[in-house]
Amino acid sequence: MFMRSRPSASQTLARRIAGGVMRTLGRFRVATCGVAAVEFALILPFIMMMFLGTSEIGEALRVARRIERISFTVAT
Repeated sequence: MFMRSRPSASQTLARRIAGGVMRTLGRFRVATCGVAAVEFALILPFIMMMFLGTSEIGEALRVARRIERISFTVAT
């Protein structure tokens, strides 16, 4: 019959630490109270870049049309 040896102190400590880490990760997996705020904070810079980029493109098109109209007026 095979006899298992008693775990060493370092093995016991490693198991306790691993168990504590797993419990902590489990709490994070279950807790969802701040998820929306974190997701919003991660997505906000991209939304702002898209908004500002769209408005800048609109402004550039408006200026290009104005310059084109002025150049036609001067040419005639």
